[in-house]
Amino acid sequence: LINHHISNNNNMAPYIPPHRRGRRQQAAAAAENTSTRKEEDLYVLNNAFHRICCINLDARIDKWKLIQRDAEKVGISFQQRIERFSAVEGNNQHQQQQQQQQSIQLNSTVDLSSITMTLSRDLFIRLTAGATFTRSFEVFMERWDAFLIISSIAYIPLLLMTITVNSSAGEFLRSIVGAVDPDASPADQQAAMTDFVALWSGIVGKLVLENLFYGLAGIFAQSTIVLAVAELYAGRRPTLAKCAENAISFFCNIFCAGFLVGIGFSLVYIVTFGIVIGCFISEVRILPFLGFLLAVVAVVAIVYVAVAMMIISPVIMVEQKSATDAIRRAWDLASGNRCFIYCTVFALALVNAFFNAILSSIVFAGSNLDAKFSVFGSVVGSISFLVYFPICSIMITVVYFKIRIEREGLDCNVLLGELEHNTVSVMIEGGDDDNFKYASLAVDANKLEEPLVVTKV
Repeated sequence: LINHHISNNNNMAPYIPPHRRGRRQQAAAAAENTSTRKEEDLYVLNNAFHRICCINLDARIDKWKLIQRDAEKVGISFQQRIERFSAVEGNNQHQQQQQQQQSIQLNSTVDLSSITMTLSRDLFIRLTAGATFTRSFEVFMERWDAFLIISSIAYIPLLLMTITVNSSAGEFLRSIVGAVDPDASPADQQAAMTDFVALWSGIVGKLVLENLFYGLAGIFAQSTIVLAVAELYAGRRPTLAKCAENAISFFCNIFCAGFLVGIGFSLVYIVTFGIVIGCFISEVRILPFLGFLLAVVAVVAIVYVAVAMMIISPVIMVEQKSATDAIRRAWDLASGNRCFIYCTVFALALVNAFFNAILSSIVFAGSNLDAKFSVFGSVVGSISFLVYFPICSIMITVVYFKIRIEREGLDCNVLLGELEHNTVSVMIEGGDDDNFKYASLAVDANKLEEPLVVTKV
């Protein structure tokens, strides 16, 4: 009845179930479906994308012919819309320099004349942990004079703080020993405790101010170094004045990001400390053990988050992110790379500690404790900071670039666009794990109004 109604009202042939159709009817139906689907795909490809580009190596024209043949199967109109842009191997320096000087000219309603294309340069390659150390020291030696000047900005408040602590360390130790000495009279113990409280209250305000000064100076110095490293990666020679000026521009973003992270760590510490103290003073035997486990979990969680937050400064200085966006971006980039970040920075800290121990043992060989707590001892104990701080900042930036190179195909042109504050990056990647190659486009986000699809062959 349904078939009769349809055929009478719509002048259509009666419906025949698939199992009752002959081979010719099945083939005709399949061909009709394929034709319809092909027309729909062609319509989508021709209307969804404003421009279709194919990046093809000059040495592999055969692959360009292959993509043309495959595009012809989709439709002649689609094939005619694909534009070829030549590319060269990244290890050919001469051709690569010529390629970097060329720009893609797009004569359309959308102005994308600021788009440039390049293959990865020598700096933009995958790095192992050892290569990261080598790269960091190479960058430091490239402008060691400027890096030492920047490092001294953070070193001065650190030295003042060290002198403040060391100048009172001897009296602190004597007061603590007198307060807990079992052979001393109660009056002497009370006097020693009073001296300890007086000493602490006398320097706590000074330490707070010096620590604040050190934190602000450290943010400025690290931001300046990060930007200098980015300029070197981009093939430009950084100037101290320009890097310092840009560091001041993004100082508030980095300070706010650090403040938010610090507030989070403080809340975790306060809550954990209160719970642990409550567990230890409880009469339930198992609670102290649970409190200890909670403390361990809190420390691991703080380290886990802190490792990701190490690259906040490069994220803000290179990508011009806000405080909250930088935290999310750093967390995303650190995913899968926390072990690498932690191991490289921790290894450098161990090297610095080992150097300090050797230097102190040589300088203060045979000296008493007062010599180490003197002003000279404070200088000797902290002098390595002048070299450690810039190298650590450089290493964090190198690790940041290493992650972006592997994950996003960062290259010189994309980095230049980001440093000029006017582009966003689009990544095209290809190849296998043994022979991985990248090509990137630096696209002016203000001028890009339509979707752009790029195919690499």
